[in-house]
Amino acid sequence: MKFIFRKEIDNFEIEIDQYTQIETTLAPKLEATQRQLVEGRSSLSAHKTRGKLLEGLMMAKEAGHIKGIIGRLGDLGK
Repeated sequence: MKFIFRKEIDNFEIEIDQYTQIETTLAPKLEATQRQLVEGRSSLSAHKTRGKLLEGLMMAKEAGHIKGIIGRLGDLGK
């Protein structure tokens, strides 16, 4: 009976070692992916903020509150 339990314990220890190796391999990939996610969220937030700022400036220009803004570069040729 003791032999059976010892064999199971040995098998579990082997599994633990295997999963530890997998974790060691995947941990840096997870950290890199999490960094990319944070950078992506930050970039998206900055893009939205910039878009709102430009939208506000264009609305102020159209309302006549700001002089000197001619338009967007993308509007050239229209």
